[in-house]
Amino acid sequence: MKIAIAGATGNVGKIVIKELAKTDHELVLLVKDINAAAKVLETLNTDKTIIQQTNILNTDEVVSATKDCDVLFWMVPPIVSLPSLKEVYDKVITAGTTAVAKNNINRAVIISSLGAHRGSGLGTISYVGIMEDEFKKVTDNVMAIRPGYFMENFILQKESILNKGFFTFPFDDDHKIPFVSSDDIGFEAAKHLANGNWKGHLIKRVMGPENLTCKQIENIFTETLNRPVVYKQESYDAVKKTYAQFGLNEAIQEEFYDLLKALGDKNGAYSIERTAEDSTPTTLESVIKNKILPTE
Repeated sequence: MKIAIAGATGNVGKIVIKELAKTDHELVLLVKDINAAAKVLETLNTDKTIIQQTNILNTDEVVSATKDCDVLFWMVPPIVSLPSLKEVYDKVITAGTTAVAKNNINRAVIISSLGAHRGSGLGTISYVGIMEDEFKKVTDNVMAIRPGYFMENFILQKESILNKGFFTFPFDDDHKIPFVSSDDIGFEAAKHLANGNWKGHLIKRVMGPENLTCKQIENIFTETLNRPVVYKQESYDAVKKTYAQFGLNEAIQEEFYDLLKALGDKNGAYSIERTAEDSTPTTLESVIKNKILPTE
């Protein structure tokens, strides 16, 4: 099969490529930065890969780049350069679904989110819910992978964790969250991309090994780093002010605010009963050791 991969140089995309490079499938990498994609491929033993410089906000470019592909891997990258995240998602969703329809792509594996079925007012969780619905309109075969909260988001707080001994969220310290590594998400996506036998509109939840509270995470960091690390709860308004300091406009600040409120609601997006099939193996300890601790 010929498989097109969006977000090929991201945390999830790199794992997808690494796993699919072990197969006989032809890969088409849709990337913004050709040099970054070339670096990803340097460590892989594959000669069945095509790099296509593609702006996934641009429908025509995506349609052209995915011509003759059998399968599409699709996700929305963290773009904050447009007036709103909704506009980003609308453009990326339109590009992906149009490519599937025009190129008769038989299967799509998309990265969604836990809680995507819960409707409006949840920031980007609501937007990926729309994405699921739009892909269902253009293909009979779509796998929506619904992960929990990415463990790799702690990398954004690496300096404060390692140098100042704390991390922050606006969540109550006893609120349980299904933290999952992007590695596990990539493994799951690659498995379904490589398998040409599944059919229908399917959902796969990917929730990491266990739900964790920020108090438990505090202990995990302390034990893994062998130094004290504490959790400091911030207000949602304080987090919003931080987004403003990063230069994000008012609309995007509100969308992230809505997202965090949804994640922090004990009856919200993450209030899902876990099953054995939802659990994945990579632990937070492993992510800390391999991705947060400084390399020698």
